[in-house]
Amino acid sequence: MQFDHKAQLYDHHSHVQEALAQWGAEWLPPAFAKDAHVLELGAGTGTFTRYLTQRVHNLEASDIAHNMLERGKDQFPAISWTLKNAWHLQGGPWDWLCSSSLLQWAPDAASTLTTWQHCLSPKGRVLANFYTAGTLREFNAVSPTPTPLQWRTPASWLAAFSSAGLRPIRHETILKRITYASPIALLRALHHTGAVVPRKTRLPQMRRLLEEYAHRFNADGKVYATWAFTRIEAENSVFQ
Repeated sequence: MQFDHKAQLYDHHSHVQEALAQWGAEWLPPAFAKDAHVLELGAGTGTFTRYLTQRVHNLEASDIAHNMLERGKDQFPAISWTLKNAWHLQGGPWDWLCSSSLLQWAPDAASTLTTWQHCLSPKGRVLANFYTAGTLREFNAVSPTPTPLQWRTPASWLAAFSSAGLRPIRHETILKRITYASPIALLRALHHTGAVVPRKTRLPQMRRLLEEYAHRFNADGKVYATWAFTRIEAENSVFQ
């Protein structure tokens, strides 16, 4: 991933991230308790932060990418911004841990969620919006080899939450079809939001792949890609 290098371009290309944030924000409480301490993980430039700021009195936004953090500070200077690694979180306890477009990148789902559980207050909650299996399935259909971006299933995520001591209260997955001007525009959007995994593909092979993509997944002169949006709200079930 190259999020720190893409901070200046992120907001212009993060249409999918904005759609997920807006959908995930539907599950935010109308107003958090005044004494609730809320930490947003992977806040980036503030795509989901804007929804939290409307409801939270004690909000801390965090990210591991320094340049993303600086842009977030510029957009929402009234809240606290801190540099934190979501996969090795320390501190707390927090009453809520919130994230959007983050959890799918966790290298070890069970370890990450166990770490989060340890940083929650008793009865604390997690609200996470992320991408799951079915995302970008069109690329898998035209690629002769498995694509670098692999997605866990919602069922595997629910199992990981439960095994970490986080009891799922509610969960939902929807499929969202996003259109792009061309396959190149789709790749450019992925690249400019930092969602890039190195892959060695020869130019002629890439051209054939993009041509087939444009042929098979055409939408009135444009192309489409499927994104599987998942949101999970879970409660700390391990009283410390």
